[in-house]
Amino acid sequence: KATKSVFIIIIFTLGSKFLGFIRETLIAAKFGSGMETDTFFVALAATGLLTNLISNAISTTFIPILSEVEAKEGKKGKISHVNNMINIIFFVSLILVVLAWFLSPLIIKLTAKDFESKQFDLAVNLMKIGLPMVLFSGVIGALTGFLQSEQRHLSTAAVGFPFNFVYIFFLLFLSTKFGIKGLMVAAVVAVISQLLIQIPDARKAGFRYKFVFDLKDEYIRKVLYLSMPVLAGVAINDLNVIVDRTLASGLVAGSISALNYANKLNGLILGVFVSAITTVIFPVLSREANNDNILGVKNTMGYGVNLILLITIPATIGLIVLAKPIVEIAFQRGEFDATATMMTSQALIFYSVALVAMAIRLLITRVYYSLQ
Repeated sequence: KATKSVFIIIIFTLGSKFLGFIRETLIAAKFGSGMETDTFFVALAATGLLTNLISNAISTTFIPILSEVEAKEGKKGKISHVNNMINIIFFVSLILVVLAWFLSPLIIKLTAKDFESKQFDLAVNLMKIGLPMVLFSGVIGALTGFLQSEQRHLSTAAVGFPFNFVYIFFLLFLSTKFGIKGLMVAAVVAVISQLLIQIPDARKAGFRYKFVFDLKDEYIRKVLYLSMPVLAGVAINDLNVIVDRTLASGLVAGSISALNYANKLNGLILGVFVSAITTVIFPVLSREANNDNILGVKNTMGYGVNLILLITIPATIGLIVLAKPIVEIAFQRGEFDATATMMTSQALIFYSVALVAMAIRLLITRVYYSLQ
């Protein structure tokens, strides 16, 4: 069953990543690799830091807790706690959005220290436009945790389809009229579309929304407590990207965009194959850990590590050897010229060196989360 789920997720994720590839090539073709795209990617990363912190922390810690809740309180109790989590996390996200709105100049100054005058003002405006993404990311994280605990992986694997369709529609038909600010509005609508595709699947799994707001809920408190190390881990990964872009903001125009495009290509392997494996294995690990079956945890982990190594070692070699032609095929058209290709391919070579370690880390952290 797990293997079947992995293949289903891989197929859907491949489709989503293909659409994501079209999205990135359209951004490159429409906006090139220069000041505007550098500013957009910095603003998106600043907003994305908050959205990733919330959605990853909640979905990751929620799955093992939901396994515990279902064992003790049944399906009805599980749904009640999911509703409570959705309402609490939406309230917390609203506070974060208000704070980030007022602190956006400081955040941009920290994430792109060399942006000045016009570029700095644009980055601040783009970040403010993108902040509504934070409101929906927590709800998406809670629903993702619920669906995966139910072993329903279809909608969570398919969220990339509406997300990318929104971007592609904007880039094909509206980008000339609305420009880079319109692109950030499209990013917000794309996130909302991810939530909309999850709702029908959640209803099929028995979920019904009810307003529950109980800050004394022991399981919600446990999720928030367990989220602290996850927040730290996600923050460190995202801060690494922000540090890269902050340093690149003082280099030649297009440096931030080159890092972004290279990271997207490197992340293709992680996003398609490794994420499929860890997504399916995580609920299995949580169930085995909840039943105190440490041997089952070890066997499942070993199975996952072997699969990951079989995929990532050849992929690393391929990315290093074929970096330049890969970037040429992927992006070199329109405003994306030979210089941008050279910069992106060099960044890709060095990003790919860490691919195996990044993949194994994704699995091993989930082993620890499953053990709470």
